[in-house]
Amino acid sequence: MKKILIIGAGIEQVPAIKIAKQMGLHVIVSDMTLNAPGVRFSDSAYEISTTDLEGNIEIAKKEKIDGVMTVCSETAVPTVAGVAEKLNLHSYSVDTAIKATNKAEMRKALSVKNINMSPYAVTDNFDEIQEFTQKNKGPWVIKPVDSSGQRGTYIISEKAALQKAFKKSIKFSSTNAVLIDKYIEGPEITVAMQVINKKVHFLAISDRITLDENYFGIAIRHLGPSLIKNKKTEFSIIEICRKSVEAIGLVDGVATCELILDNEIPILLEIAIRVPGGYKREVAMYLSGIDLIKTTIWNCLGEEKTIGEIKTENVYPAVSVKLVTDLNLKGNFKTINTVENIDEVLKMDGIKACNIHFDLPFDIPKLKSSVGRFAAIIGVGENRQDAIDKTEKAFNLLSFNGLPLVEYTNYHTV
Repeated sequence: MKKILIIGAGIEQVPAIKIAKQMGLHVIVSDMTLNAPGVRFSDSAYEISTTDLEGNIEIAKKEKIDGVMTVCSETAVPTVAGVAEKLNLHSYSVDTAIKATNKAEMRKALSVKNINMSPYAVTDNFDEIQEFTQKNKGPWVIKPVDSSGQRGTYIISEKAALQKAFKKSIKFSSTNAVLIDKYIEGPEITVAMQVINKKVHFLAISDRITLDENYFGIAIRHLGPSLIKNKKTEFSIIEICRKSVEAIGLVDGVATCELILDNEIPILLEIAIRVPGGYKREVAMYLSGIDLIKTTIWNCLGEEKTIGEIKTENVYPAVSVKLVTDLNLKGNFKTINTVENIDEVLKMDGIKACNIHFDLPFDIPKLKSSVGRFAAIIGVGENRQDAIDKTEKAFNLLSFNGLPLVEYTNYHTV
C-alpha cells in the first residue's frame, strides 16, 4: 500500500483524505492540532504546523512516503514543495511554489510575461504606501503578501484610513510586507486548469459573486459557466491564464486564476497551484468531469495520465454553489444547536451536496474572511438559471435552530 502525506487536516482537506483512502492509499496527515476534522479519517496524524518544513520532512522520512500534497491550503504549498524536493518526490518546484504563494514574487514573475495586472507596490513601509496612493487614484486594496482566504485584505477609499488598514494587514504576513494595488471594479472570473507536462487544459470558467466592500473579496456564490459574452474577452482570459502558468513555471498540477473584467478587459488578480477552496473544485468537476483532488493525488505519486484518463466524473451544463454565513441567520442567537431539513435538501432534484462545516453545538463566526462561510449548497442544472433556482429552493428549505435562512441584502442571484 502506497503512503501519502497530506499537509493540513482542516475541513477543506477532509474530502482529499477520504478520496485518497477510497483509492487504496495509506493516508498520513500533519496539522497544528490533532483536533482538526480530518485527523479522524486518516490512518495516522502528527501534530505539527503546515508551515513547519523541517518537521514535515522528518515525518515524511519516518513514514517513508510515496507522495506529498495539500488541498485548499495556500500556506502548505511551499512546505509540500520542500518535502518533495528533499525526498525526490513528484511535485511542483520550490521556486514555483514561492511564485504561486508570495504575492510579491508572483507579480514579479507575471510582469516578465507582460501580463495585464492592476498597478501595485510591495512594501513594509507606510511612506511607500502614501507614495503609491499619490500616483494612483483610489480606491485601493491592501493585502498581506503571503496570506490567503481574504485574511488581512482591505479595500480603502479614503487616504485617512490607509494607515490603520496597513497596520492590520501587515500582521497577517509572515514576511512583514503588504501589497497595495489599485482597486478595479467589475465582474470576477475564476479559471480552473489542469497542467500536464506544461500543456494547459482549461476545465471551467466561472463567475465569482461577492458581497459589498464591508465584506470585501469574500465570495458567497460561484456560478458556472461564466456569462462572458464577448469571444475576444474569453480568448484574452485564456491567453492570460496560459501565460501565467508559464510565468510561474508549473509543469504538472492544478492551477487556478482569479481575474476581474474592466470594461471587458481581463486583469489578472492572482494564480494558485493547489486545489482551490470554497467549492471551486466542485464547480470545475461538474463542468469538466475532472476531479482536481484525484488529479493531485495521481500527480504527487508521479502517475502519468492523459486528459482523457483523468475524466472520471459526470458532466453537467451548469453548476451553482451557495455559501452560508452569519448574514443568513435570522434572530440574535450566537450558537447553532440544531440544523433542520438536510435530508430533504439532499433528496431534491439537482442538489449534489449540502455541506455543514461544524459539529453541534456550534458558535457562529462573524464573516471576516472565507473561514466565516460555514455551510454550502451545491446544485447542478440544465443551465445557469436552473442551477440557481435549485440551490435557492434548497436554501429556502434549510433552517438553523428552527428558523429559516434569510437572503443576503447586498447580493443578486443572477
